[in-house]
Amino acid sequence: MAAYSSLKIHLDGLIGEYRVKYPYAKFHVTGHSLGGAMATLFTSELSMTGLKVTLVTVGAPRVGDSNFYDWFSKL
Repeated sequence: MAAYSSLKIHLDGLIGEYRVKYPYAKFHVTGHSLGGAMATLFTSELSMTGLKVTLVTVGAPRVGDSNFYDWFSKL
């Protein structure tokens, strides 16, 4: 979470710019290992804003507990 939090301000700025510049774009978030875990967290936040996002991770550690999994699966 600390690694994700250190990047979040930059990610929020970039996604804001991209949403304005490419309003009809499809967003794909990817990550490997720790990046996959961070991609999962970022995707959950983007999905909560109503943005449709595709997530692909490889070799990522588990993020959250069973409650998080159930909630995330419904996004």
